[in-house]
Amino acid sequence: MPLLTENERKQKELVVQARAELARRHLIKFSPFVDPTYQTPSHLVFLSEKLEAVESGDIKRLMVFMPPREGKSETISRKFPAWFLGRHPDQNVIMSSYSYTLTRSFSKDVRDIVESRRYKLVFPLTTAWDSRSVNDWDIAFHKGGLLATGAGGSITGFGAHLFIIDDPVKNQEEADSIIVRDKLWDWYRSVVLTRMEPESRMVLVMARWNQDDLAGRILNSEKDWVVVNMPALAEKDDILGRKINQPLWPERYDRNTLEGMKSKLGSRIWSALYQGDPQGPESQKFKREWFQWYDVLPKEDSPLPRGGGVDTATSLKSSNDNTSLVDVCRDSKGFLYVDDVFCEKITVSGFAEHLLNQHAAKHYIKVNLEKNNAGEAFKQRIDEVSREKGISIPVECEQTSTDKMVRAMEFQPFVENGTLRFKRGSPRVAALVEHLINFDGRDADVDDDIDALGFAIKAVINKNEGAIFISTQDVY
Repeated sequence: MPLLTENERKQKELVVQARAELARRHLIKFSPFVDPTYQTPSHLVFLSEKLEAVESGDIKRLMVFMPPREGKSETISRKFPAWFLGRHPDQNVIMSSYSYTLTRSFSKDVRDIVESRRYKLVFPLTTAWDSRSVNDWDIAFHKGGLLATGAGGSITGFGAHLFIIDDPVKNQEEADSIIVRDKLWDWYRSVVLTRMEPESRMVLVMARWNQDDLAGRILNSEKDWVVVNMPALAEKDDILGRKINQPLWPERYDRNTLEGMKSKLGSRIWSALYQGDPQGPESQKFKREWFQWYDVLPKEDSPLPRGGGVDTATSLKSSNDNTSLVDVCRDSKGFLYVDDVFCEKITVSGFAEHLLNQHAAKHYIKVNLEKNNAGEAFKQRIDEVSREKGISIPVECEQTSTDKMVRAMEFQPFVENGTLRFKRGSPRVAALVEHLINFDGRDADVDDDIDALGFAIKAVINKNEGAIFISTQDVY
């Protein structure tokens, strides 16, 4: 490669200086300057403009709702803090996420940018040699720096001029837990707000799993928040001026791809992760038109794997409570088949005998039952009867820490997208379907088989193929 002439070298330096000056002024120019792989589709240009308004103080509180893999964390939690500190080296940034490990990775990426050669062309700064740990580092010869912490954790001795909260909730299960929501709300009020410096800024980016989530509670109690929602498929009055159903980043995910995701994920997960539209679990009834039926199990070279799920009577005095056993089979393509349901008032010994007879005829690969006081007693009696008759049943206790609504919402997408199918002509399976359609999550006399269905699905499912349980980390 021929050497540059003096004039060519000076021209190249002028170009680099001009680009560096633009990067100093504008985040959308800064991001590809320090990272040549960073792309600038129109929605990230728009997002960067909003973040510039945060930096300038024109926007003090910003919420951002965007689909996975569309550049939000790359822009908000990696590029923006580095650019902000370059313009405000005497100010502090606090970053938080549901996972301390994830927040540390954001912090490390920001630190690496600040220490890079390209960054120094824009801002003549670097990290302090004696304060550059991954989770807590400072700008050399200045008062500013960055602290990474997990959502819910304590923060002492550190104030924030910019506080970034990136996905404070891990998944749908956490979002549907009132205990988790209350704990996060308490953390926001007692920790986050008390760390804010005068004239500070805050950016919250999260998946809207629940109407009563952190974003929902903030919007119901605080003013002056600017909300930016950029759904994967445009809706009416789109903030970017897109036509209805136009993709956010068509070069990355076209409409057909997104429609396929919508079909697979189900309406609630799609609305939460991809459209920024929270649908509370109480509104997510199992719709009658979703249910698909089958007449006989598919024929394959070997019998389909069969799992059992047991919801025991809540009390060992089982005169008032049903004990339920649901059978679910899985074919080689990952489709699930509800093949039988038992839901009756029965004694512990009576149910142990029934399960033993069912296993002798059907050969379960696994039977899950809830690990509670009654469940432990059921398992103990099943083991005793198994030893007496010389038959081994693969029974395991399933630990649960969530309510029935949360557990039902785990398999709701399987009903909606047709992965889970129900046996036609079986009155007991038909009764389960009616229980699902009328299920509202409250303590009812007809939801025993719903929990059992969830346990049965987990007993037979293979997470490496076919259907999977969806959570935030599966798609982010």
